[in-house]
Amino acid sequence: MARMLQGWFLGAVYLCTFGLAFLVKRGFLRHCPQCKHVLRSHRRRMDGSFQD
Repeated sequence: MARMLQGWFLGAVYLCTFGLAFLVKRGFLRHCPQCKHVLRSHRRRMDGSFQD
């Protein structure tokens, strides 16, 4: 339920900003090469390696 509401909210943000938020996210933020999520959302260990 929470993920569905997050998806709806994010869709509304993209719609209200005419897709600029989407372009900023895809164009300027670094993404994980394996799962394509934004790197800052990944949990890391003390040595800097990915925890998940």
